[in-house]
Amino acid sequence: LTYLTVPVMAKFTAPGGFYFELGPQVGFKLGEDYGDQTFDDFANDLDLSAGAGIGFKLGPVGIGGRYLVGLSKVGDFDTGTTDPDFKNSVIQVGVSFRL
Repeated sequence: LTYLTVPVMAKFTAPGGFYFELGPQVGFKLGEDYGDQTFDDFANDLDLSAGAGIGFKLGPVGIGGRYLVGLSKVGDFDTGTTDPDFKNSVIQVGVSFRL
């Protein structure tokens, strides 16, 4: 699955260069490819998540991490006898440089 995600994070700055983030993220489905196969309408067009992160900035350099937990089901996988509740879960790590 390929998504374009838009996080909307509130950032709280603490003394000493630390910061904390909290907020929602919306993912827009762009594609459903798996190897040489393409699936149509396998997953939902929107994916909603809630995220929290922590980071540290020292001068122009920063490092941070974020965890996002899915709030909406990835898709409708009803097989008749079961309806699994698959949701996305994401861990992000980043480095930033202020120009």
